[in-house]
Amino acid sequence: MMHKRVLLLLTVLVFALSACNLTSSPDDGNDGDAQDSSKPSVQIIAPLEGDEIVVDTRVLVSITATDTVGVTRAQLFVDGQIVKTVPSEAAAGEQVFDAVLDFTPRTVGDIEVSVVAYRASIPSDEAVVLLTVRATSAQVTSTPIPQPQTNVPVITPNDPTCRIVTTVNLNLRSGPDLIYPVLAVLNAGAVLPISGRLANNQWWQVRFGNFGSSFGWVSAAFVLVYGNCALVPVVPIPPTPISATTQAPPPATFTPTRSPTPPTPTITLTPGVPDLVVASIVGEQEVVLSGETIRQYSVTITNTGAGATGQFSNTLTVQPGNIQIDLGNVGGLNPSQSILLQVNVTFNASGNYSLAVQADSGAQISEFSEVNNSAIYSVTVLLPL
Repeated sequence: MMHKRVLLLLTVLVFALSACNLTSSPDDGNDGDAQDSSKPSVQIIAPLEGDEIVVDTRVLVSITATDTVGVTRAQLFVDGQIVKTVPSEAAAGEQVFDAVLDFTPRTVGDIEVSVVAYRASIPSDEAVVLLTVRATSAQVTSTPIPQPQTNVPVITPNDPTCRIVTTVNLNLRSGPDLIYPVLAVLNAGAVLPISGRLANNQWWQVRFGNFGSSFGWVSAAFVLVYGNCALVPVVPIPPTPISATTQAPPPATFTPTRSPTPPTPTITLTPGVPDLVVASIVGEQEVVLSGETIRQYSVTITNTGAGATGQFSNTLTVQPGNIQIDLGNVGGLNPSQSILLQVNVTFNASGNYSLAVQADSGAQISEFSEVNNSAIYSVTVLLPL
């Protein structure tokens, strides 16, 4: 009898040890820090950690974000404050999302620049670089990029030609509307000269191809504009295509390297929760003062959430001066729906200005995130030569 009890105890002990080995192993390679594959990831391509930049000079931040479903937008922060939001042209997002965001530093010293990519309302971890802002270009130590990067544009602030820089992979169309065929796909960071515009500046006509012999149209919501743009003419709109669903293939002289429209995935969001973001601010960033100078700016607000909003108010604040301009009330936006608001801003003196847009300024909407409703646009007003 005693022999049977000892045998039973040994059997129980063996099973207990086996259970311990099944639940915990020091060699299973899982240290708890495995990357979360359920959210996007983002990398800052340029500028690099420790780079030096010049105060009051526009800085372009090139990024690449990836996601198994689709990156729908990216946001740029400087010292923790949102300064730019760039949406994908594809409503469902892109699995590989290249983008160019910009900001203008206003004080010298060290700054932290960070980027967060989103799949709808799901954020990535931050990508962060520390930069040093110098007072003059003569103080900047050269820090060349170690290898060529296709989406790192170079711009000349005093360029006599008006040009666009694409902020995302962007469709180049035969006319200024989504019904026109796609001629080519421009990579994020592509630089092209502007040849014309719509009267409301919502679309730009650009030259492309061999020796700039062809013309196409890009949406102003997905580009940056620089150079001397005061004399860009309003040009006639091309005839409406006979079949809006027929798209011409890209010409042989302008072959894109990546398409911004991957297979349409299914995005799962928390049902019924809206999320407003200021998708873009478009208008002149270098203004030549002539008495009381008025410029028009276009603001795009997008509902990136999963539910419809009700009515909400919006404001634009001009600094210095803390001048608040009412952008009006919006009756409501459905998921993925955008609205374009236009406002005239008056400049009376030269200097550096910031235009801060606040969506849902009256806090009327309960949103997925309450910290992404603003964006800042920098404007430099110059005295005439």
